[in-house]
Amino acid sequence: MKVEITAINQAYSNNMKPTNIFIIAILIGLAGCGKKEESANPNFDQSNSKMLENIASAQGWQIENVEARERAFNALESKQQPTDADWQQLVKAADSEKNGFDLSLAMEFSRHMTSKYSAAVLKWCERNMEQTADASAAVIGYDCYLRSGGSNKDLWAGRLKARGQFYIDKIAEADQRAATRKN
Repeated sequence: MKVEITAINQAYSNNMKPTNIFIIAILIGLAGCGKKEESANPNFDQSNSKMLENIASAQGWQIENVEARERAFNALESKQQPTDADWQQLVKAADSEKNGFDLSLAMEFSRHMTSKYSAAVLKWCERNMEQTADASAAVIGYDCYLRSGGSNKDLWAGRLKARGQFYIDKIAEADQRAATRKN
């Protein structure tokens, strides 16, 4: 999964629209589950550091928050838990950073849901569903909400579908993915 996360991070550093990156990330996450990590590259640490700096700069995020996000994602992908310090930093950063920082967290943590993460992840999902400036972010928030076990699925689906056909189509797709995951 390191390769997929690296691809997403490179897209950030190339100033790709955040919504498109999130869509790519969901597709990679759905397709890449269960893949083994690539062998270690000795130059990875140096190139990874530069890549994280590029992401922080391109998105207007604090480098410390991007580094904590990377450490947490790496821990989750290794089937471990992020440190409490990283988790606390991410919870705070999700409320202050813009440009989809909270949505990127919701996408990753909803794939590794535990009771520890539930309240914060659901809050991030709901915040993205409530906003109206980015339709794709709202739909991704809904998809993450479903993966996170959100209890008001019908309420949120109704609110989003009321916004128009785009939402009706995307909510149907998200519901189908959720049904497939249950099977």
